[in-house]
Amino acid sequence: MGRNRIKNNFVSKLFSTGSQKSLANILIYSSNRLSAVGIETARLDARLVIAWVLRCDQSWIIGHDDYPLSDSEIGSIEAAISRREKHEPLAYILGRKEFWSLDFTVTPATLIPRPETEGLVESVLNFFPQRDSQIDVLDLGTGSGCILLAILTEYDHARGVGVDTDKKAIAVARGNAQKLRLEARTIFLKSDWYSELPEERYFDVVVANPPYLTAHDMATLPPTIGRFEPATALFGGKDGLDCYREIFKGIASKLKPNGILIMEIGSRQRKAIFSLALKYGLIDSKVTEDAAGLSRYFSVRI
Repeated sequence: MGRNRIKNNFVSKLFSTGSQKSLANILIYSSNRLSAVGIETARLDARLVIAWVLRCDQSWIIGHDDYPLSDSEIGSIEAAISRREKHEPLAYILGRKEFWSLDFTVTPATLIPRPETEGLVESVLNFFPQRDSQIDVLDLGTGSGCILLAILTEYDHARGVGVDTDKKAIAVARGNAQKLRLEARTIFLKSDWYSELPEERYFDVVVANPPYLTAHDMATLPPTIGRFEPATALFGGKDGLDCYREIFKGIASKLKPNGILIMEIGSRQRKAIFSLALKYGLIDSKVTEDAAGLSRYFSVRI
């Protein structure tokens, strides 16, 4: 109680004195608060929050230390820093995350896109090097739609369907498609894997970043992930393989001849995924590594 009173008095003092309202002082103060709770990217996060509030580039901040912030701007910065102080992901606070050099809206209904997931897009480009290919793409567990939409930006004549069990995630994905002007080439459906897909619709490539964390993994997640990102997008059952079972079970009925399934997997799941694929008669499979040298991308032709 006493510590909170001291902190509040300090905030009041800092944010009420005109000489203390410079951008540089607010950046230092915000960065120190985040550092105090163990956030390793404290200064970067503070700078990103300020840039978001001021609607400017980070580079502008560097050369404007003496810029006087208004009370309204300081209030917005304070609110965002308070959220980040509780380890809420910066992407949820800002409402956006970059993926494949594209700007995506994200909310607590969607998993935050990770850099390693861009490898799924790269894999599609490797399997279909002709950029004028008229490929049909299915994205299972689409979330924000980032994987599907990133792929479509690389193929002007491609079309895609994204499915998710969460209607809020579907709304986010549709909004991202509109923002990227891809709504005419996309359909987003609330569906439990293949359940709501038309029987006659087949695809050249199916991509997925399904939940693959085990019960042990979930129990040891850092608070930034475990307390804020949707568990349904993370937890893959006791052994982390439940979603792969469901995907393997129906994949042959959704791919065109010589079609391909490409999925992200956990770095320790290589042997288990190969074994599970064989159980479902999927023979022509391989696993490739991510930039860190970890097993990450499973692919199989049907």
